[in-house]
Amino acid sequence: MRVLLSLSVIAALLTSSGCHHAKTAAVADPSATASTAPTAAPPLIRFERTPCMGRCPQFVAEISADGTLRYEGKANAPKEGKLTGKITPDVVKMILSQVDEMGFAKYPEDEFGKGMMDAPSAILTIQGHKVSCTGGECPPDLKALHRYLDQEINRALGIGVE
Repeated sequence: MRVLLSLSVIAALLTSSGCHHAKTAAVADPSATASTAPTAAPPLIRFERTPCMGRCPQFVAEISADGTLRYEGKANAPKEGKLTGKITPDVVKMILSQVDEMGFAKYPEDEFGKGMMDAPSAILTIQGHKVSCTGGECPPDLKALHRYLDQEINRALGIGVE
């Protein structure tokens, strides 16, 4: 009887350890999960406002070609946390049109307001070209585009809409 009980315990241990090992092997295979993970469309437009020593809004907003908005509001932002929204395709087209008209791709990176301390920056990246304006030092057409982006981002998030 003692032998039968010992054999039953050994069989149970072997069966459970074999199943556990098989599960571990299946989960550990990265190719099994990598192909099924959804991928987000890369942003066409990335707009970031950086903090200062005062109450400057800090956020990052990314807009995809289809108008999908991914937003993360930080300190002093109109809304804090990770949020999503939708910008109309017409607005995305208008932004890209303004960018072409102003010659955005010709603006140098990190040139406007370079070296200023304790001043917020507005960092705009469109189709891989990044331009940073610190302390509001940038061409008037670029400032206007920043204001327009702020307005459309707020509208997509339901901020200031009555």
